[in-house]
Amino acid sequence: MTLRPDELVRFELFDDAVAVRKRAVTRLVPSSSADLFALREVLLFDEDAGVRALVPPRLAEVDDARVVAWLLQAVGDERPSVREAAWNALGRRRAVELVAVARQALRDDDTWWVRRAVIRALAQVASDESVDVILT
Repeated sequence: MTLRPDELVRFELFDDAVAVRKRAVTRLVPSSSADLFALREVLLFDEDAGVRALVPPRLAEVDDARVVAWLLQAVGDERPSVREAAWNALGRRRAVELVAVARQALRDDDTWWVRRAVIRALAQVASDESVDVILT
């Protein structure tokens, strides 16, 4: 059985080697539900934070409402690099849903660069509510 290139890349997302998984994340063109759900699995469950952190920028490019919920899950990741990437992606999407969790992240996240990403994301939303969160 021969895999098509898009199927092969999706398969490589779950390879044992971290370098292969990282390359697969950057090469995958998310054009189907299968691609999106594969990226979701990597974002939420890959054992390597470096691999997980590569996913949010890819999801920020996708016009699919489900992505926002996945990114909101990722802002709770144990690794700051993943949280920062998720906040940056939410900001690029101008996802108003981020405002509801931003205040707590600004209060509770111990990592300054993650808090900076939260503020930037709020600024990109640019609503009255997001500005209020920044100022309080």
